[in-house]
Amino acid sequence: MNSTKHLTERRKHRRYQRQMDLALKSASGEDLAVRTINISRSGAYCESPVAIPVMTRLHVRIELPGPGRSACVDCVECGGVVVRSEEKPGDKAPDARPYRLAIFFDRMSEVAAARFARFLEPDASGEGIGVELPLEE
Repeated sequence: MNSTKHLTERRKHRRYQRQMDLALKSASGEDLAVRTINISRSGAYCESPVAIPVMTRLHVRIELPGPGRSACVDCVECGGVVVRSEEKPGDKAPDARPYRLAIFFDRMSEVAAARFARFLEPDASGEGIGVELPLEE
């Protein structure tokens, strides 16, 4: 009997290893800046200076850098919900981001989704961020 498990990727969209700034706003109006570890068309895995409870609804502003990954030249706004929130072991420095959040993008207009997809996914000219993560085993 073969005990090797076959894992399949269940995600609908590719994840890209990319550090980007996201501006979050909670329903109560609190603002928070986080930085992505990886991102896809349907969500982001981020480092945060504070914990945010799972199932918290957020307004998300994704800052899209320009050519050469320079300063922000565009942004995409959408709704999101925290689906995972965990403390990162170790780093307790004052400027650390000791929490990791997984945010699912659940409300994005078709126009914003198309702009975001063009930014993320490389085309024939090589535009897009195109640093895809390997499948996890």
